[in-house]
Amino acid sequence: MEKQVFLKHTALFIAGIGIIIGIQVLHPEIMRGKVLSASSLYDLSLVTYEKGQTELIYNDYDYSLDDPKNWDVRAVVDAIPSDDPRYPEFIAPNIALIGASPQKIVHTFDDPNSNGCQRNILYLDRTKMEKEKFTISRTEYCVKSIVDEWDLTTFFAVNPENTKIALGSTTDGNILASIDAANVSSRPGHNWENTKIAFVTGDVSPEGDNRKLLLWDVNANVLIDKTDVLKTIQGDIGFIHYVHETDSFDLYDGNFDPTLHGEGEFSAYKKLGSFK
Repeated sequence: MEKQVFLKHTALFIAGIGIIIGIQVLHPEIMRGKVLSASSLYDLSLVTYEKGQTELIYNDYDYSLDDPKNWDVRAVVDAIPSDDPRYPEFIAPNIALIGASPQKIVHTFDDPNSNGCQRNILYLDRTKMEKEKFTISRTEYCVKSIVDEWDLTTFFAVNPENTKIALGSTTDGNILASIDAANVSSRPGHNWENTKIAFVTGDVSPEGDNRKLLLWDVNANVLIDKTDVLKTIQGDIGFIHYVHETDSFDLYDGNFDPTLHGEGEFSAYKKLGSFK
């Protein structure tokens, strides 16, 4: 008799869990409250609910099939509390696409404890879509950009105080290397192996009296001061590009100018100088 009662209670418990899971999957609004807002960024949709959650939905194809079927990859993250009366109580995290290729997609986003810092990394490897889920990781640094636009597995970041810089892994958020460097003000340039990272600190404009040009030797973990190069440069530094053939870095002003007639992929940008 006791065994029958136990089995009956166990069956009811399992059935109850099944009902809850079914409701959560089929009717998320019952568990999360009503929808407050919905938006999209390319193929990524964001649906925010009144109980403080945002659902991330990426619409894609399963390319492992001869006849690809359309399906969604989903994840639920914390929404951001809003104290602005013009908006609902919760809003979606601020999300940015920082890297994309046919194989991989990388977004960053904040959370209620990020204080405006993009600490969360949403990484999707489209060659492993059978898992039908995102890889979401968190780092204590503020992710600024992808280092290698082709590989998409390494990010450049600064700490919230902007006193340190770091390289990290987009796949798990782990920090690979870091060093003291304050007030980074330019997108870094890098060599193919990500062992040399060039960047500007302080003012980007030539009128700034505190700007520095630094080269981070990641293997030795030292900063090499290249600021003397800036004495010969006129104009704002828009970006830094690594030239593999000469193992050097070119400085560009970043303003697109179709009247320029230079050579190479940056022919429409004014080259300011170079250094090793």
